[in-house]
Amino acid sequence: MRVDVKICGVNSAEALAAATVGTAIAPARWVGFVFYEPSPRSVSFAEAAVLANDTPEAITRLGLVVNEGNDFLDSLLRTVKLDGLQLAGAESPERLAELRRHFGSDLLLAKSLPVQSAESLPDLMEQAHSYASAGADLLLLDSPPPKGGLPGGNALSFDWQVLQGIQLPLPWLLAGGLTPENLAQAIATSGATAVDVSSGVEEKRGVKSPAKIHSFLEQAQNLTHSPHANQEV
Repeated sequence: MRVDVKICGVNSAEALAAATVGTAIAPARWVGFVFYEPSPRSVSFAEAAVLANDTPEAITRLGLVVNEGNDFLDSLLRTVKLDGLQLAGAESPERLAELRRHFGSDLLLAKSLPVQSAESLPDLMEQAHSYASAGADLLLLDSPPPKGGLPGGNALSFDWQVLQGIQLPLPWLLAGGLTPENLAQAIATSGATAVDVSSGVEEKRGVKSPAKIHSFLEQAQNLTHSPHANQEV
């Protein structure tokens, strides 16, 4: 079974085409559009509406948001054709449950969680169960941002080995510092069945490289997840 890929921070037609038009290389399973102005990958509603409309229906479109209120999210979902939201800020399980009630069961809700070390795993497990109980569909396990850094897209990885054999209540994607060059090691070490990449497929900060996207997808296609992996996405 191939490793599934999410390309996050898509902000150009060229990047979208590289991520979604599969020929010899299978396309990404998810694409992410960033709605967080401090990010160099941020897109306006109007820009994202065009990209989302051009995304094949078989590919899941996620909007990355950070601590946004209902008015912002309602406007976003009225304007941009999205299949789900990725909550990348400090949104609590209670906030996610509120969003689940507000939007109903059709909208996919994903939550980013930081992983620091083996010592942080009990806290990660507790958080994962809390978000699962609140109605989350998917988790993204990422490095915590540096002090003053953005919530994601920082090209920082953590010790992938701490995830080997982990039993989480929800499907999860490995994120943080992934590149075409280290993807095989990341999968073999963590046992992940799906991954999320942003900065690792950029030619410069905030600008995706179609060639690197193709290379990443090709690597993922040629890999199978670890036999110790314990969940499907």
